[in-house]
Amino acid sequence: MNNLDKIILIHKGPNLLEYISFDILVRKGLLSEEEKKKIKDALYEVDCAIVKKFLKKYPNYEYIASEDFGHIYFFNVGCLNYICKLYKEGFSLVDYDEDSDTFVCLD
Repeated sequence: MNNLDKIILIHKGPNLLEYISFDILVRKGLLSEEEKKKIKDALYEVDCAIVKKFLKKYPNYEYIASEDFGHIYFFNVGCLNYICKLYKEGFSLVDYDEDSDTFVCLD
């Protein structure tokens, strides 16, 4: 992970519905406050156990914001479009594998 600058962390949501959640993390000091605010305005901030695990293992990153696919269709499509936009801007997709308790780059 340490070779990645900008990450979209994908994982299961925190409840029995098991919808997909995603979190945005970047290498510390990489983004300006204005760039971080732009992402935060598009998503929301939440206390996520998976993000805490990631930051414990990779402390050179900072958490920016989160979202999930536990919404109506049109909102979820907007989230998917946002992920695609970030990916095109150089963000990498990382999956949290719950069974092995590891983070796997999907790029």
